[in-house]
Amino acid sequence: SALASYLAMLATFSRNGALLGTLAILPCLLYITFSKLVRGKRKIFNSVFFLIIAAGVVAVGMQFIDKILILLQNFIDRGFSDSYRFDQWKRCIDAFLESPIFGLGFYCFEPVEGTWLNSQFSPSMSHNTFFELMAKTGAVGLACYLIYRIATLCVFFRRKDENKRFLFFVCLPLLLMSLLDNFMFQMFTTFHYIAALAIACKIDREQRMHSTRNKNLKI
Repeated sequence: SALASYLAMLATFSRNGALLGTLAILPCLLYITFSKLVRGKRKIFNSVFFLIIAAGVVAVGMQFIDKILILLQNFIDRGFSDSYRFDQWKRCIDAFLESPIFGLGFYCFEPVEGTWLNSQFSPSMSHNTFFELMAKTGAVGLACYLIYRIATLCVFFRRKDENKRFLFFVCLPLLLMSLLDNFMFQMFTTFHYIAALAIACKIDREQRMHSTRNKNLKI
């Protein structure tokens, strides 16, 4: 599932997604292959599976190298261009100063001048979660998001656990990419984040119940 999502993300030609997604999936694959949590036949299966995947990628790459280079040309042509992100963020700051408490609202503000406002299901975005919320929901919405973000991060770091640590690294790429894009507002990119967070919350709840039970037994 994660590999399928990664390949689908590469197909979007998002430089941000390709860079951080690649940096994230490789450590995760190594982790679930060599971690102490994975033992016996599962470790052997994972190792063989990823070797087959790697060999398949190399074989397909060699077979279709010319077409792949044509696809990669898109990344090369765009280079290190900011794709007007700095202009969008400046407009977000101006929007926040215009309405600092509640913001201007979704579908009521264009971070990119002259875009298709109200013409699609998803509103025009500013390629940064914080700037997006700052402009459209003001200080109130941004404060709510920060409270939510701190609370969710605490779930991963409260009470040490290998499983929660791995789940944190599943979520980390999305959080980092949200500094340069708006993946937090899109269901197809947040599916694994939501699933990982839900599992981490369940583990944390079980740990809390176990800790409470042990305290009661001591009393």
